[in-house]
Amino acid sequence: IAFFIIGFASITHLFTFTDIKEKTTSKYCAVAMSIVNLSEFVGVGVINLFIGYVFENINVNAIDLYRISFTVFIGMSIIAIIAGHIGSKK
Repeated sequence: IAFFIIGFASITHLFTFTDIKEKTTSKYCAVAMSIVNLSEFVGVGVINLFIGYVFENINVNAIDLYRISFTVFIGMSIIAIIAGHIGSKK
């Protein structure tokens, strides 16, 4: 069940491109997509650093470390879903 949830949550970054197309004017659509694409690559680095920090600074067994890491990943995916619904096309 956990792998299904993680797989389902990891696709949320694709919804941002359709949201950009709907919420921005066509004049700025390409610029907005490039900024979001760049932030995805930066976000991967931030997630890896954060999970590595969790691994190094929490003294629990390995199974609990993976549970915490997956919880962090799912939490960040939920934040991405919420952020995707902020704002509207005028």
